[in-house]
Amino acid sequence: MFLSKHAHEQMYIKKDLEEEKDDPTGILVESKEQVTERRKKIYKRDAEAKASVIPTNVLQQIYIWEEEMNTVNSQNGILISNFESREKYKQFLQYLRSVHIPDLARSDKSAMVVVPIENQKEIYEFLNRH
Repeated sequence: MFLSKHAHEQMYIKKDLEEEKDDPTGILVESKEQVTERRKKIYKRDAEAKASVIPTNVLQQIYIWEEEMNTVNSQNGILISNFESREKYKQFLQYLRSVHIPDLARSDKSAMVVVPIENQKEIYEFLNRH
């Protein structure tokens, strides 16, 4: 994983020290050679065991955010508003249902509807007729 591969050296040191029970508080190692040696050792072990230096709760939150981002879709649409009356608004919604055109967003309170741009021609024809 990208985060494990590019984690700060202290994350590797802390994980190694915690696992070895030498120093559960994660006190820093002083020499650059020790840092490099521990990092290589832990990275090799992580690659083999699929263990991560990134805390589990952080990884879980990242997966949740990614899942949320993947569920949001964008689509071009047309905003239809300023209906002459509440009755015209209701007729328009009935028309959409009858011809199976989805409303992407709707506000009954302010009588606004967003419809897919692909259905633009049909919608304008209906609105011009009524």
